[in-house]
Amino acid sequence: MKILKYLKSIGIIVMLNFILSLIITLFHYFDLFSSNVIQSFKLISVILSMFIGGYFVGKQSEKKGYLEGIKIGLVFILIIALITIISKKFEFSALIYYLLIVISSTLGAMIGIQRKKDS
Repeated sequence: MKILKYLKSIGIIVMLNFILSLIITLFHYFDLFSSNVIQSFKLISVILSMFIGGYFVGKQSEKKGYLEGIKIGLVFILIIALITIISKKFEFSALIYYLLIVISSTLGAMIGIQRKKDS
């Protein structure tokens, strides 16, 4: 049932991204913030959802939460990279974005497994 744990985590990440994207779209539509602030919100929303998804998978892991976080981050990056390659040309600057995704999911999983041990 390991695959189910990853699918649940990916589902949480996708739903959070969808909800946060909807909120950001509303901010942009009503012109509540400048475009620089909107861009920052987009990055923060992805990092936050990856952190929460990593936390979820770490909470269900027995040991080595950092590996679980790296796995979930890499799976999500693979999905995003495939969509990016299909839709437009791959840019080297996206690697920093992908690195942030892996780091946030890894930190979330490490904190999730630590919270599980403390309980």
